[in-house]
Amino acid sequence: MAPWLSFSSGYVLRGIDKFPKQGLVSPWRLYQNYARDIVLLRYGALEDDALEFSRGAPVSAPVEPVAA
Repeated sequence: MAPWLSFSSGYVLRGIDKFPKQGLVSPWRLYQNYARDIVLLRYGALEDDALEFSRGAPVSAPVEPVAA
Protein backbone atom coordinates (compact mmCIF):
# COMPACT_ATOMS: atom_id res chain seq x y z
CA MET A 1 0.00 0.00 0.00
CA ALA A 2 1.13 3.53 -0.75
CA PRO A 3 0.21 6.74 1.07
CA TRP A 4 -2.68 8.69 -0.44
CA LEU A 5 -0.76 11.98 -0.61
CA SER A 6 2.84 12.62 -1.50
CA PHE A 7 3.22 15.98 0.27
CA SER A 8 6.12 16.79 2.55
CA SER A 9 4.31 19.44 4.61
CA GLY A 10 4.57 18.98 8.37
CA TYR A 11 0.81 18.81 8.97
CA VAL A 12 0.47 16.09 6.33
CA LEU A 13 3.41 14.05 7.65
CA ARG A 14 2.07 14.22 11.22
CA GLY A 15 -1.31 12.81 10.18
CA ILE A 16 -0.34 10.58 7.25
CA ASP A 17 -1.21 7.43 9.22
CA LYS A 18 -4.85 8.61 9.43
CA PHE A 19 -5.22 9.20 5.67
CA PRO A 20 -6.65 6.51 3.39
CA LYS A 21 -4.17 4.32 1.54
CA GLN A 22 -4.00 3.55 -2.15
CA GLY A 23 -2.81 0.64 -4.23
CA LEU A 24 0.43 0.45 -6.15
CA VAL A 25 -1.10 0.08 -9.65
CA SER A 26 -4.16 1.30 -11.56
CA PRO A 27 -7.08 1.45 -10.98
CA TRP A 28 -6.25 1.68 -7.28
CA ARG A 29 -3.48 4.27 -7.72
CA LEU A 30 -4.10 8.05 -7.63
CA TYR A 31 -1.51 9.89 -9.70
CA GLN A 32 -2.76 13.48 -9.10
CA ASN A 33 -2.06 14.30 -12.75
CA TYR A 34 -4.79 16.24 -14.56
CA ALA A 35 -3.63 15.40 -18.09
CA ARG A 36 -3.40 11.68 -17.27
CA ASP A 37 -6.86 11.75 -15.68
CA ILE A 38 -8.44 13.36 -18.76
CA VAL A 39 -6.95 10.72 -21.08
CA LEU A 40 -8.07 7.93 -18.75
CA LEU A 41 -11.61 9.29 -18.44
CA ARG A 42 -12.01 9.81 -22.19
CA TYR A 43 -10.35 6.66 -23.48
CA GLY A 44 -10.11 4.29 -20.52
CA ALA A 45 -12.08 1.07 -20.23
CA LEU A 46 -15.43 1.18 -18.45
CA GLU A 47 -15.48 -2.48 -17.53
CA ASP A 48 -13.24 -4.00 -14.92
CA ASP A 49 -13.16 -7.59 -13.66
CA ALA A 50 -12.94 -6.29 -10.08
CA LEU A 51 -16.28 -4.44 -10.31
CA GLU A 52 -19.72 -5.99 -10.53
CA PHE A 53 -22.75 -3.85 -11.26
CA SER A 54 -26.30 -4.92 -10.44
CA ARG A 55 -29.68 -3.39 -9.80
CA GLY A 56 -29.60 -4.42 -6.15
CA ALA A 57 -32.43 -5.68 -3.98
CA PRO A 58 -35.80 -3.94 -4.26
CA VAL A 59 -36.47 -1.46 -1.49
CA SER A 60 -39.71 -2.02 0.40
CA ALA A 61 -41.84 0.79 1.82
CA PRO A 62 -41.03 1.76 5.41
CA VAL A 63 -43.28 0.17 8.02
CA GLU A 64 -45.20 2.68 10.12
CA PRO A 65 -45.44 1.85 13.85
CA VAL A 66 -48.95 1.11 15.13
CA ALA A 67 -50.13 3.35 17.96
CA ALA A 68 -51.18 1.45 21.07
